This record gives sequence, structure tokens and C-alpha cells, in this order.
Amino acid sequence: MTHPALPKDIVEFIDALRSEAAAAVEVDAPSKPEGEWWIDLEIDGMHSNVLWQKSLGFGLYVRENGFGGRPQEIYRKAAEAGARVLQLAAQWRKDAKFH
Repeated sequence: MTHPALPKDIVEFIDALRSEAAAAVEVDAPSKPEGEWWIDLEIDGMHSNVLWQKSLGFGLYVRENGFGGRPQEIYRKAAEAGARVLQLAAQWRKDAKFH
């Protein structure tokens, strides 16, 4: 993590991923407190980005997106966003076995 004073929601999100021992997480803080926080994830070779804003919650990028694209899924609660990321990682591992 790159920022010492993480918002409570981001800490809860990261805690929800802790059941996945292979999860690597980096957090990029915004220049303004009300800005967008970026959470970069890597789980067993699956890379994903999560956008968090206090007013909106967690935005998950579940498919590749061009520059400036918006998240495909939004979750207000950290635990729900974390559970969805773990679900995506499990599906990615399953799909990777067949390729």
C-alpha cells in the first residue's frame, strides 16, 4: 500500500481480500481528499483495478477498458466488492486452466 492513512472503506475492502493469500494490493491516493482512489490488484496472475470514491463506493473493472472508460460494476459496501473480486479471481483461475 502506498498511502498510510487509508479510508476505512478501503481498509475493509482489503481485509475482505485477505482470505486470498496470493492477493497483491497497491493503493494510489488522490491529490484531493474527495478525489478518486485507485486500487490495483493482482491475484494469481489476474490483474484488475478498482476505483473508490466516498460518495459512490467501489467501481470494479471486470473487462478490459480503453483509457477513460468507467467501471462496469459498482458496489457501495466494501465486503460486497471484495467478495465480487474474489469471485472474478476464481473464475479467472478456472478459465486459465483451459487455455
